[in-house]
Amino acid sequence: MRTTLFLVFGFTFLVSCNFSKHDGYSITYSGLHYKYNFIGDGEKTPVEGDYIQFSIVVSTMNDSILYTNNRSATGMAKWVKFNNSVKGAIQEALGMMIKGDSLSLIIESENIKLEPFAFAQFIPEREDIVKAELVL
Repeated sequence: MRTTLFLVFGFTFLVSCNFSKHDGYSITYSGLHYKYNFIGDGEKTPVEGDYIQFSIVVSTMNDSILYTNNRSATGMAKWVKFNNSVKGAIQEALGMMIKGDSLSLIIESENIKLEPFAFAQFIPEREDIVKAELVL
């Protein structure tokens, strides 16, 4: 009986874990690799139609910066309307965050190019995956 109970709990644990091929990262069902760097003190995640502001740095896997909005006067992007229609990229990650959260992401380039943000144009064709650092 103990062995059966142990196997059931062990199997449940393994099935519920989100294993990523990148050390320290979890993965969503859509393939977005993410890691929380800091947990904020906000009260809710954004919902469809909310206007949000976030800071972002997009780089290659070798840390060459492709885009950042941290050099603007406010250090934050313009207000954007949240739309969680693109899975596996920035919008999905923003939907998981509360104010003050910091996330590291590893994103397939083809997914980030579907995003409605201007920085998607800065992703070179040769890059299969990119990293992004987000702060909401």
